[in-house]
Amino acid sequence: MSAFRFVTAKVLLPLSGVLVGLRWRAARYGRWRAGNCCFYGPPDFLAICSKAMEQLSVLDKSVYLSLLPQNFRIWYEPHGPAVFHRHFGISESYVAWREQGVIACVLYAHFEAKLAHGKAMWHMIIAEPRVVRQKIHVAVRAWLEDHRFPAELAGCFD
Repeated sequence: MSAFRFVTAKVLLPLSGVLVGLRWRAARYGRWRAGNCCFYGPPDFLAICSKAMEQLSVLDKSVYLSLLPQNFRIWYEPHGPAVFHRHFGISESYVAWREQGVIACVLYAHFEAKLAHGKAMWHMIIAEPRVVRQKIHVAVRAWLEDHRFPAELAGCFD
């Protein structure tokens, strides 16, 4: 294992998770769970997440069921999205779409995990981030279009 890969896998990713957890605590975020997926944020955000997951279970049961065993950490990140190894911050611009925006972000998490299966995280972050991100965007956009979500929301994943 290269020194960079070791540092990324063993130090930076866990440290990032700790720092985000401290941020949630400082912001006094609440928590809501769907299986092993944990959502963090203010009460109104968590209510939107709950409704979004309920809608997703109706729209696409297989995607919903594949999300439940995942150890995703999804939180309200008002100033911009944040994405790193199984951690996903949902920005205010997606929350403005309410349940549909949260579903789009959860789909991003789903497709990222699906594309990362069997690949080292450093490969996803360092080696081909643009290629991987493009594949995720294509999959999310196709799902949103197939389920007749607004074109403007699907367009966020160009």
